[in-house]
Amino acid sequence: MTRLTIAEAETLVRDALRAAGWPADAPLVSLKPPKATRPSCVFRLDSPTRPAVLKVWSPAMSAKAARQVARQDAVARGLGDGAFRAPAILFFDPDRHVVAMALVAGRDAGALWQDSGDLAHLRRAGSWVAALHGLSAEQVAFRPAGLLNWLDRLQAELVEGGRPIPDAESFREAAAGVQALASTVRKAPARRAITHRDLNLSNMIIGDMVWGLDFENDRPDDAARDIAHLALDAMARAPQAIAPRAVLAALRDGYGDSGTAPEVTLFLQRCFCLGVWANTKLQPSRVNQARLDAARWLLKQDEPLI
Repeated sequence: MTRLTIAEAETLVRDALRAAGWPADAPLVSLKPPKATRPSCVFRLDSPTRPAVLKVWSPAMSAKAARQVARQDAVARGLGDGAFRAPAILFFDPDRHVVAMALVAGRDAGALWQDSGDLAHLRRAGSWVAALHGLSAEQVAFRPAGLLNWLDRLQAELVEGGRPIPDAESFREAAAGVQALASTVRKAPARRAITHRDLNLSNMIIGDMVWGLDFENDRPDDAARDIAHLALDAMARAPQAIAPRAVLAALRDGYGDSGTAPEVTLFLQRCFCLGVWANTKLQPSRVNQARLDAARWLLKQDEPLI
């Protein structure tokens, strides 16, 4: 089974609550919009004694569930009880693929940013990323070979017609320009860390604390990846009056010293922008078009994000 109905998900959650000795009859509120089936479902447990958020995965995603729970538990313990946190794991039922997490106070950071346009929220988001990276950061000599190989594969797919990309000729020109930078960044100082790797503002909750959500990656990566993807998401969702450079400045202020040479950050952010471009459909949704527009704008900038 790869997907669950809301009814199937609720049954699994209530069975897991019962097995854990929790209030299984308390109200459950779905936190995702109604849909026929989903790979995973999320509920809020409205219990006066044990409020929590519960996530349940389909049986086919049991390995993914275990990875996400293990990584979130490690991050929550690592970040501790400071201003930048991850919700604690309260219990995990591996047979039913159900995890209970602490219910945290605040709003979806993406919705908060869109509604308010308050750059202070972006500064706090940048600081949360810095706290996450600080758990595992290390300084290395940058090696661009992996990204260059990836760009070569993309170029080959374009030539062979195996990957439709919007405005493919402009993409090829931009990719060639990024590839030409490789010799200037090889062995320059860079920062690596275990990154989130799927970071957008809706994977954060902002209140008195800043909380990160939806962890899975547990491998070191270029630290600039998280900030680049957060910046593209913030630019795509920004209220019209907010200039892109103000978005970048707020995230930079929040994140602080990157530990990476500026030319390396510039190379990396351009690679990540090309990744967004390459994965955009020929007829994108409004949201994906806004993200693509942000990526193409950032590709042309000569200032590193962090």
